[in-house]
Amino acid sequence: MQLLTKAVLFVMACAVAIAGPVDFGQQELKAALAERGMTLNVTTELNLDQPETYHISSVTSTSARISGGDLRGLMYGLMDAADQIRNNGKLAAVASEPGMAVRAVRVVPSDMDLLMPGFYGIDKWTTFIRMLARNRVNRVTLVLPTNRLEADRIRMVSQLANDHGVDLMIGIRGQIGEKSLYTQIRRVLDECVRVRGIQLEVGREPAEYYRTVVVPAVQEAGRRVILDLHGAESRPDVLRVAIASGVGLEVTARSASGALNQPFHMLVQAQSVAAEAGPVSSRITGIGDSGANGFEVELAGPNVENYERVYWAWGRQGYDNHQPTLTTGKAQPAAKSKKK
Repeated sequence: MQLLTKAVLFVMACAVAIAGPVDFGQQELKAALAERGMTLNVTTELNLDQPETYHISSVTSTSARISGGDLRGLMYGLMDAADQIRNNGKLAAVASEPGMAVRAVRVVPSDMDLLMPGFYGIDKWTTFIRMLARNRVNRVTLVLPTNRLEADRIRMVSQLANDHGVDLMIGIRGQIGEKSLYTQIRRVLDECVRVRGIQLEVGREPAEYYRTVVVPAVQEAGRRVILDLHGAESRPDVLRVAIASGVGLEVTARSASGALNQPFHMLVQAQSVAAEAGPVSSRITGIGDSGANGFEVELAGPNVENYERVYWAWGRQGYDNHQPTLTTGKAQPAAKSKKK
């Protein structure tokens, strides 16, 4: 069941503007082909497979077909092809699907970090988001204090994330028990339409506060917005309110029982983040065995563009646990996927 959309990719010497995840994937493949001095006609299409899946098929010396279950999957297929061209000088047929649904990083800048002139630099965030996309990280949560929910900054980051197949969540820290939080969330979601969700640290606020302030702010966005509750594992009363509301809900927890059998993922604290393939593979296996649908790796410090090895280890192995060894200073290796 194929051909919802179709296009033909040709090698071009000039770069084109990024207008979405498929465009980014095409740029990656064009660059790899140019490096090898190769020409390849690639037909791209969306199919009816599950999200984030992709196929590289009908491979010949001059052409290939790449299809994806959604735009992100198609981008991953194009980037896999780029990796293969860089590393092997040719393409092999591949069918691939994600292992973990949530492969996220969490950026928690301090108040001092946010005052740095370069924190929201376009080059910094473009480099960072592209690292995430290349390494199959599909979500980034930017945690901000309530007095720094600057719509213009958030809009810039959310546009970059959207163009590279990465979902942006906005985390809110600080005093969240005020009724004014409703207005703040509504403003962020109204003015930044590419923000995919709101993350809150559940504290001592009464469950009624979530029912009357938090949940309506998310529900009234006019589109599907995820409500991600950190710490709700110890507040089953808050979880029950969120569940009863029917809002798109996710929970950071250690077990399905702690999450009241709702979709949950695990937080990997900054001080315990590994960047080597072996330890990360074991950690991800344990996360999967718990029933979690993914993980969120917390980063330390403002220089998020400096953690490429972390993104490679967690993102690539979160998507596919069978990974080759990272070769420092060279292009990231292609994910080993099931051959057709």
